[in-house]
Amino acid sequence: MESVSFTILATDLISGAGAAALLRPYPTVSLLAAECSAEADVLLVLAGEITAETLDSIERAVRDAANPRMRVVLVGDMVRKQHLLRAVNCGLISLIPRREASTERLLRAVIGARDGRAELPTQGRPGCSTGPGRSSRMC
Repeated sequence: MESVSFTILATDLISGAGAAALLRPYPTVSLLAAECSAEADVLLVLAGEITAETLDSIERAVRDAANPRMRVVLVGDMVRKQHLLRAVNCGLISLIPRREASTERLLRAVIGARDGRAELPTQGRPGCSTGPGRSSRMC
């Protein structure tokens, strides 16, 4: 079985380095160097709160991808409904709350994303916000 190539987009360096360290030892996935990130099968996005800026970065990465089948795995919390729709339009296939982001879940999500399999929160629905002042962790 050919390994799934992926690249990491993280809102902070420590999260990005941590995910890279967790996944690098597994032969079923291959972390691409930054200069080759446009070739990746999967864009692994790590964020706390999913913001418009996070989505802008995802859109840029997908738009600049040389791989037209690049899929997005998003690890984060507090996703507003309009942001979720925007992320789906960018190729989002999996959404994992940070507290559920174990090595096993990340591997399953990255490998499954290439084949069109989704990884979703295990409890309730994705953390989202319905509008200003009205947010919930899990809707």
